[in-house]
Parts: sequence; structure tokens; C-alpha cells
Amino acid sequence: MNAENTIKVQLITQPDCSMCCKVEAQLEQVLRDYPDIDLEIFNVDLENGLPSGRQSFITPAVWVKDSLWFLGTMNPHRFRLRLDQLISANP
Repeated sequence: MNAENTIKVQLITQPDCSMCCKVEAQLEQVLRDYPDIDLEIFNVDLENGLPSGRQSFITPAVWVKDSLWFLGTMNPHRFRLRLDQLISANP
């Protein structure tokens, strides 16, 4: 995968959010199989912590290549399937 097709996974989270912790653990588990993909975690309570254009009213939120993939809960199996499709479409 070349630099312009790099896949960026972003997790929008907040402190004391048990669902955020669960989704973070799920993402880390899945992404162990994808060493070229980095997970960026953003805390909505930090002044400059949220990327431009990202919502902060529902957490956790999982964004991949600037598209919202999951809001609230996340299905690791579905995440992996979508990620595999994205990778095969962008060799």
C-alpha cells in the first residue's frame, strides 16, 4: 500500500466511557493483524484533541479514511471485513 492510500483509523473517545474502552480494545486486537495501519485516539475533552469535521456528541466513534464506520458499539468481525475490502480496493 503506497503513502497516498494509507489507511487511517481514528477513535473518538472521552474519559470514563466504558464503551470507549471496549471499542479501543477491540480495535487494538483487530489491528494487530494489520501492522501498516495506525490507530489514532482522540479525547473530546482535550482542547485540541478532536480532528476537524468529527462529531463529538456520541462516543465512541470510529472513523476510517475520513468516513464514519461505527458510532457507539463496534462489531470487530464487520470492521475486519470492511477493512479487508478497503485494502483490496487500494493495493
